[in-house]
Amino acid sequence: MKSLYFSLCLVVVTTWAGICGASSAQFDQTEQTRRLSDGHIESTQLAVKGSSIKAGRAQAILAFPIEKVLPAIYDYANYSKFLPHFNTSKVLSKRGANAIVYLEALVIKSTYKVWVQESFRENTPQGKTRIVEGKMLNGNIKRLDARWELTPVDKDHTLVVFQMLFDPKLLLPNSVVSNQNQIAASRTIKALRDKRLATSKPAL
Repeated sequence: MKSLYFSLCLVVVTTWAGICGASSAQFDQTEQTRRLSDGHIESTQLAVKGSSIKAGRAQAILAFPIEKVLPAIYDYANYSKFLPHFNTSKVLSKRGANAIVYLEALVIKSTYKVWVQESFRENTPQGKTRIVEGKMLNGNIKRLDARWELTPVDKDHTLVVFQMLFDPKLLLPNSVVSNQNQIAASRTIKALRDKRLATSKPAL
């Protein structure tokens, strides 16, 4: 059974790598798959067109079915309860998985308050991968992009990828902000796994 699960992980990660080859090429696939199947969170930085700041991208295989992970991603009103740094999340309008959400966060060691109106939309699936993207509509920063990718590995496991590009419009070195984006992406998946999903009660 363990061998079958490992094989399924390899298929999913290899497929994901074909879609996002630029980021996955930085990792050895065999080692990456082994580490992901052990619950490890892998992260990297990605160059983004039109920005001097690099996005942070993280991935992990979570021991939860996609049917449990998806509702947590769609639950924008409760993002402030598990996302790192965010202390306010208010849904302004919502239709299905698409919504406009007001978010507030304290960043840079809680010295700088960020606020944005973010539009979240579910994109057309890529194979079995469900995709939800967030784009900033308004705010006191330059840019905040977010992207969730969820792919079922089997009935009990989901490959989760989170990518974010935060540009605070401050006089900070690009490398510092890019590093923080990578750290934040990794912490977001950890918070989703440990704080949001692990503590949520199963439906009766």
